Amino acid sequence: MNLAKRTVTVGMAGLGAMILILATAVMSAAAQSGTTQITSAVLSVYQTNDSTGETVSVYPISKTWAENSLTWNTFANSYWPTAIGSFVTDGGGWRSVTITAQVQTWVDNPAQNFGVALVQGPTQVTSYLSSESADIAHRPKLDMCYIRNGGAETCVTIQRPGDAQGNVADVDLWEANPDDENGGAADPLFTGQFTNAPFGSGLKIATLRFDLSTPTAITLQSLSAHAAPAPGVGLLFIGTVGLIGLVIWRKRNSSN
Repeated sequence: MNLAKRTVTVGMAGLGAMILILATAVMSAAAQSGTTQITSAVLSVYQTNDSTGETVSVYPISKTWAENSLTWNTFANSYWPTAIGSFVTDGGGWRSVTITAQVQTWVDNPAQNFGVALVQGPTQVTSYLSSESADIAHRPKLDMCYIRNGGAETCVTIQRPGDAQGNVADVDLWEANPDDENGGAADPLFTGQFTNAPFGSGLKIATLRFDLSTPTAITLQSLSAHAAPAPGVGLLFIGTVGLIGLVIWRKRNSSN
């Protein structure tokens, strides 16, 4: 009987150690999932013509889209009515707008990252280099800084490298040719009133999307929280193990 009691005691001690290890692992995994605070995010496009003094507004897009299939008709002005920022054209060079709050929203809700639309009124057309431009250094980019789990601030630039596809998408949409697919090309992006004699005249809208989870774009770590075992599942497992141990202990105790 004493041997049985010692066996039960040792077994319960082992069970306690296993529970402690499992609880520690679950809490550690939960901590690693963490949160990401976006401290700054600046969207930049490189203007290539001499348009000056035109206001270009930036709107979050409200639906999913693909670079190789989006047209003026399928897009159908699918952006939210409130602009998140704007810039003024100035005869060439980088045009930038701060969109920190919007990027934070995308990081917190990755499935809602549909990118932005650059919209200008029916005024002098403005042109920008696309993400497929041969001028790699001046392709559209998103410069951002973030703090993860209260650690040090990290800053990165998301910009399509070389001819690689994946971390940036953009499309040039034209009202006068509403079914034309202009994504995935080295041709410029435009905003404002664009006229081409053979085809007519109409507004141009540019769409841009930056992938915040592409490893090559964000070093080796996604900005979105890594998947981790749910604490509730871990605690349920701990409770189940504890209940089984208690039943075994009672069974052995009652048999002595």
